[in-house]
Amino acid sequence: MRVGLTTPVEVATAAAEMMDTVTRALPDAHPAGFLVQRMVTGGRETIVGMSRDPAFGPLLMFGLGGIYVEALKDVV
Repeated sequence: MRVGLTTPVEVATAAAEMMDTVTRALPDAHPAGFLVQRMVTGGRETIVGMSRDPAFGPLLMFGLGGIYVEALKDVV
């Protein structure tokens, strides 16, 4: 994954580097391509999830994302 790319040349260079890494690590793999999307800046990171509990049924989770859920394990 690469973030913060600002020009088409940076995107093309990053894609070529990632393709090279994948083909060296997994010679039999044939990646179809890459998903490229605009990076959102500012705002708040959030996390949304869903699971189905046998006793309670469908459960929805929503909260702060980023370091709060990953490093701090701030989940309920």
